[in-house]
Amino acid sequence: MMDKPLAKTEIDWFGKRVRLELFDSVNLSKLNPITQVQAISFTDKDHIVLYKSGKGNYGCPGGHPESDESWEETLKRETCEEISAEVLKCGPIGYLKETNLETNEIKYFLRYWAYVKLIDEPINDPDDDARERFVFPIEEAKDRLDWGEIGQKLIESAINKSEI
Repeated sequence: MMDKPLAKTEIDWFGKRVRLELFDSVNLSKLNPITQVQAISFTDKDHIVLYKSGKGNYGCPGGHPESDESWEETLKRETCEEISAEVLKCGPIGYLKETNLETNEIKYFLRYWAYVKLIDEPINDPDDDARERFVFPIEEAKDRLDWGEIGQKLIESAINKSEI
């Protein structure tokens, strides 16, 4: 039996209709396929680092693994590339379950908290999506992300589970 989601929504995601459900479980053993990892990145207990994309929206660093990377190795690489920061500590906070409402295909996305140190180097995102880095107070970061209830719950879980 699966846990009850903390939040759920249905959205149009780049032309496909999907249901997103946020779970705070860190038991990932039965999730398949896991296709992405992403982190709520803190510089301290009161501030979150976001990137601004070429499309003008804000996001958190993350992506897909390369070759034999672990999820944490992927997270560290993506954090360096997308927000020019070094991950000092990190840990899982839960996952998103994405269901394509047309095909019923299911994918899982891991969500982590990360405590980061900013690096004085330009953003070097190979996908050329992340363009600028910003550090915001937590409440402003929630507004900038514009992820609705899922974003609010995700950040709350990151705050509660982080070891900063």
